[in-house]
Amino acid sequence: MKVRTSIFLLTIIAAAISGCDLLESGTHWKSDKFEVGWTDIRSNSNLFYRMDNNADSVSIVTACVFAAGANEQYIVVKQHPASDPATLNYYVLAKALYDPTERDHSESLAGPLTEEAYREMATRLALPELESVISESECRGSA
Repeated sequence: MKVRTSIFLLTIIAAAISGCDLLESGTHWKSDKFEVGWTDIRSNSNLFYRMDNNADSVSIVTACVFAAGANEQYIVVKQHPASDPATLNYYVLAKALYDPTERDHSESLAGPLTEEAYREMATRLALPELESVISESECRGSA
């Protein structure tokens, strides 16, 4: 009887562990190989580039990204840094200049930008509209 109970409990535990993702993840927004996604909690939302093998990705803008947009030339994101949720940053990525194999993205990525600097750049370059990908309050820790 004890052996049966032990086997039954071990089977239940094994099933629970194998069917349970310890780290959940998701994608909020996607444009070609560029995605805004999260791991573990939604406020870890960041802009990343999905490599050709679909298993690896390169982080471009760290958490917490809450708005994104794209056109043929640019990816734009709006972010509250996880270390300072009161700060608001904008980033502009030039797709043609982006190389995921390079560590330094300074040639292709402008930012962090203030709202004023971003608006000037948006007018000059005809940047795409930003759309909400998660609630801004999730980035500020008041969701």
